[in-house]
Amino acid sequence: MKTNETFDAVEKEYELLCKKLELAPIKLDIYRYNTNSNETTSLGTSILNATPLFTPDLIVLPQDQETDLSNHTLNFPPANWCKFNELEWPQWRIELWHEVVHQVEYQIIEEWIAGVEQKDAWEKAIAYVADKFSVSSRDLSAIL
Repeated sequence: MKTNETFDAVEKEYELLCKKLELAPIKLDIYRYNTNSNETTSLGTSILNATPLFTPDLIVLPQDQETDLSNHTLNFPPANWCKFNELEWPQWRIELWHEVVHQVEYQIIEEWIAGVEQKDAWEKAIAYVADKFSVSSRDLSAIL
């Protein structure tokens, strides 16, 4: 699968998540990270960065060179809630959902603070997302 098709899958998943979770979409910065480059993305993220990130205006989702969805179409919502099912939960999906839970903390729970781990807000956001997908908070938390 071409890079753009992989990125399209991430963007489509994000669109579906926003709709299901009643979130206002924000920009996605999806790119192949490269530890040998000084380039930046069109949104200003250094492609040296290999760490996903949420801010109120942007979700950063760096992908490694191996990210590929070539022979599998993902179910939405996921049919299996086990992190170790790599066909259902590829790394990009886990990272996207993790950052979207932070977006829920910010937009729905209204308790997100940049750079501060807030266990209570995270747990409330996990519970909100789990409820929307009719899955246990414990199962969702284990994935993310």
